[in-house]
Amino acid sequence: ENADEHALYLRTVNHWLGFKTKHPLTRHSWDYKGYTRTGAAPMYAMLDEPEKALGQLQQYFDLYLYPNTFYLETGPVIETPLSSAAATQELLIQSWGLKDYATDMIRLFPGVAKAWPEARFDNLRAEGGYTVSAVWKEGATRAFRITADRERDLQLRYRGEVTDSISTTRGSLWQQAEKNGWQVIRVRLKVGESLVYGAAVQFKKPVPDAERGRADFHFGRNRQCDGALNFEDN
Repeated sequence: ENADEHALYLRTVNHWLGFKTKHPLTRHSWDYKGYTRTGAAPMYAMLDEPEKALGQLQQYFDLYLYPNTFYLETGPVIETPLSSAAATQELLIQSWGLKDYATDMIRLFPGVAKAWPEARFDNLRAEGGYTVSAVWKEGATRAFRITADRERDLQLRYRGEVTDSISTTRGSLWQQAEKNGWQVIRVRLKVGESLVYGAAVQFKKPVPDAERGRADFHFGRNRQCDGALNFEDN
């Protein structure tokens, strides 16, 4: 919210990623690993730097991740692949409490870079007790549905056009303003009530049937295989 603080936080993250360290005992070079990249991606997303956020995640995918989604340093490291999944979600949605947690903040698609022409998710959870679905297309948020589990004040931020087609399912009033390139919606939702925009949009994109023998490996693979399930080493 504060320009000086924002500049300080951004400079701090940039410094951290550019800082070369030495191992405290051997004094040998101790370069950053995959966990650094999965941590930096959501930090950049929070700081409204989507290109840098995706760049950090892409470095993790390109430099550290094995084809079967595993990750290795001195031994197998399970928390880094799991954190990459969490970081990917934080490019789509981030949430936290404001004003001593009296108000909940939800930001849609904070880390979606220009390389992503389309993004969507269905029924992800947000802090404060919300179920959220949303669609991003052609550089803007095109639809969302946010359902409250309990009655609380919500501040929603999304990038897109001002629209009067936003509604609430139980009649709660909402206010809209623009701040720092974000559309800001303020509303107090009742239990079970939804804030809706683009109700006709499909939040969950249909997945075509996978080509048998090739795309059925949803969790990755170490070796290529042909349609007859004959494997070849990469």
